[in-house]
Amino acid sequence: MLGGIDFRDRLRVMDQFVEILSLSDFSHLPGELRPAGNHPRTQLPVSFVHPVSWKLPFSHLTNQFIYVPDQQQTKAMLEDSYKKIYSLSRFSSENKVNSGLIEQFLDTVQTTGEKLVKTHFNVLLFDDSLQRLKQHKSETASAFSLMNCFPYQHSFDLPLLFFACVPFSTQLPETEAFITQVPQACCLTNFEGAIRSSDSDFTLYLSNREEGCPVKIDLSDEPMDRHLIHNRNKLVIGGSGSGKSFFTNHLLRQYAESENCHVVLLDVGRSYELLTRYLDERLKERGGAMMVEFTSENPISFNPFVLTGSLDVERRQTILSVIYTIYKENLTEMEKDVIARSLSEFFKTKGPERSFDGYYEFCLEFIPGLVRAQQLDFNSAEFFFILSKYYRGGEYDYLLNKPMQTDEFFRCPFLVFELDSIKDHPVIFPVATLIIMDIFLQKMRQLKGVRKVICIEEAWKAIATPQMAGYIKYFFKTIRKFFGEAMVVTQEVDDVISSPVIRDAIIDNADTRILLDMGKFKNKFGQISQTLGLSEFQKEQILSINKNLPADRKLKEVFIGLGSYSRVFALEVSRAEYFCYTSEQAEKETVLKTLSGGSRASFLETLISI
Repeated sequence: MLGGIDFRDRLRVMDQFVEILSLSDFSHLPGELRPAGNHPRTQLPVSFVHPVSWKLPFSHLTNQFIYVPDQQQTKAMLEDSYKKIYSLSRFSSENKVNSGLIEQFLDTVQTTGEKLVKTHFNVLLFDDSLQRLKQHKSETASAFSLMNCFPYQHSFDLPLLFFACVPFSTQLPETEAFITQVPQACCLTNFEGAIRSSDSDFTLYLSNREEGCPVKIDLSDEPMDRHLIHNRNKLVIGGSGSGKSFFTNHLLRQYAESENCHVVLLDVGRSYELLTRYLDERLKERGGAMMVEFTSENPISFNPFVLTGSLDVERRQTILSVIYTIYKENLTEMEKDVIARSLSEFFKTKGPERSFDGYYEFCLEFIPGLVRAQQLDFNSAEFFFILSKYYRGGEYDYLLNKPMQTDEFFRCPFLVFELDSIKDHPVIFPVATLIIMDIFLQKMRQLKGVRKVICIEEAWKAIATPQMAGYIKYFFKTIRKFFGEAMVVTQEVDDVISSPVIRDAIIDNADTRILLDMGKFKNKFGQISQTLGLSEFQKEQILSINKNLPADRKLKEVFIGLGSYSRVFALEVSRAEYFCYTSEQAEKETVLKTLSGGSRASFLETLISI
């Protein structure tokens, strides 16, 4: 570092020419110092010296010196200076002004009680080309002007100042520092730093929003270890076209490609069709990827009454949630208690068939007897009439009586349930959602030591009802205990704001908040931020997303909040990744058409060739 130093003509260290521009006197500074300014693109708060620190697009060093001198001696020196200058004030108006400034400064020191310090700030430039160094010096001077500062360019004292900037080297000359107070000195401190990639082995690749440099972040384990979050659950919010499905594709792909993770996804809209095909090849040795679609030709069927052991809390909660859903909305506590009692007695009785038909037949006798004996306000006729649609010979008799073949579900590391064809059905859609959540719970208990992730796209709306609130809370809290995490992805901002079920069951149990462009919801953003518990700085971060994006980069920005810690990242992907994640119908059809052309190329090779 210090080899080959040449002091002749100009300072040269090895093959680098050196220049220094400094703020070492009051005359170099603006009339008022601020602790922060605004970033020129995002308008977020940045350090006052940001224009000469992170904004300069070439290699340089910033140095700041802060000395804490003897307070009494420094005050005595200032008072002596005041007296001398004041005594000469009748000979010069400049002396009168200067004595007034010193008096005002001493009064401020006495009033605030802040310590006196001596400080110095400089920017050290270096380059192996004098022409480039001259250009860099000009750009640095322009950056200083953005701060309303007028730096001093060092010449004869350059070597001395250079050595003073070397750590543990000589002290800065007294003449290069000026006296001020601690708050003003700290205004010249650079608080920005480079984004550090995580050392975790479970990371997500994103980019630095400023420079576009790749960065690895851990959204699950490291924040838990650092106590930034208390669960791994995530809430992803973004308007239509904001890129939330694109981001979720990117996130889940890297989850699935890790060596120790199983993903279950509930999708509405076929947003993960291409990703599933890619992962089916990529994860072939581990079981591949599978998309299960429920149609009229392939109806969903489930028998929650079949148990492999005793009736545990999770299965009981699932069965009750299914019955509440198919019965009616807004059940009273009395109605819930009667149904819960009938279910408990059903499993205590050995005779009935373990199916919905068996439960229905058991209740035909049990519930009327219970209502008469206890004189309960329960409409038995209504209950049996509504549930008869799911009994033998009813419209939906297949739904809750036939076990689903789930063996391969537990082996497959990436499983997508496509619910688009049943999303408008008022009964089958919520029941299907509950069934899949139950499959995930079974998978969660069976796979020991494996990370389990369930991602619920717009399907969460099917179960966001008052009678489901208890089940959802239980579901989210139970996942944490089994090395699992739940993600909810939504664009329904009105529901996020207004639904107490979402607030109490989902938002309160998801410590990681991921928000994309919220420009469409500016008029509702105050309510959104209040519901999510965002700080003022986090609100500024979110509103800065996708503002004045650089023309030479294709990216979308995403806000990630881990408790009180938050940052905005850029999502930049390769061409192949883009076509794998896209939800644009024309682009998807192009990919699918290329795949159906009979080529023997792999799915990844096909994406690269498009």
